[in-house]
Amino acid sequence: MGKLTAVAVKSLGPGRHHDGNCLLLEVRPTGSRSWLARVRHNGKRRDIGLGSASVITLARARERCREVRLAIAEGRDPLTIWQPAPPMARFFNEVGKEFVEQTLKGKTQQQALSRLERYAFPQLGKLQIQSIDAVVISDALRPIWRSKPETALRTRDLILRTLRYARPDGALLMTTLARAISDRLGPQPDNKNFEATRRVIALLLDDTRNDLTAILTPFAVDPFSTLAFGEGFGAVDDLGSGPIKSLALEAIG
Repeated sequence: MGKLTAVAVKSLGPGRHHDGNCLLLEVRPTGSRSWLARVRHNGKRRDIGLGSASVITLARARERCREVRLAIAEGRDPLTIWQPAPPMARFFNEVGKEFVEQTLKGKTQQQALSRLERYAFPQLGKLQIQSIDAVVISDALRPIWRSKPETALRTRDLILRTLRYARPDGALLMTTLARAISDRLGPQPDNKNFEATRRVIALLLDDTRNDLTAILTPFAVDPFSTLAFGEGFGAVDDLGSGPIKSLALEAIG
């Protein structure tokens, strides 16, 4: 326990009053009161300001003093503890939320935040802006790149717009990143063929393959060419296990 009390903080006269563990209360002749952390850093004694006693409580001043001592013990500069992080060192989840709140409104804002929280933040949220590249973005999008192509594209665009918002070179980086992500993940299924392929897979799962053409007529595609040659064929590999793929190959003939 320290020597000072909340009552003493408000009533002590001019001077420097020790609480213990490097914490001092400085009371000036004008009556203003502020907290100081008296520490040794790089072989020299330093008094580091912790804030006004009219704003910072005794309990918070003790906590700040502890943070200063911990920073010194870890080899960090105690003067930078409460400075805002430089833009490139901020975490993606923090910047993503800020971007959505500052630039989008209403339903669009809610949808964008939901998309980031579901598909981007789990892998990218705790990374610093400077650490995010095509590799980690691709890893985050890969699970939905083919199974949810439209969602994947919208999520990719949100990630890139967040980086543009946060990085000084964001505008120049967007095109390069978008191309690199596409190169890593490959082409997405055509929407029409992709949906048709999903219908084929559902049909194969039900093992009622008597009339594939009738089921797929609304999509104006041939079911076998969709499975054999269309980009949607990747959905069979993504969604199906061995038996499903075998049935698909059997249907192709």
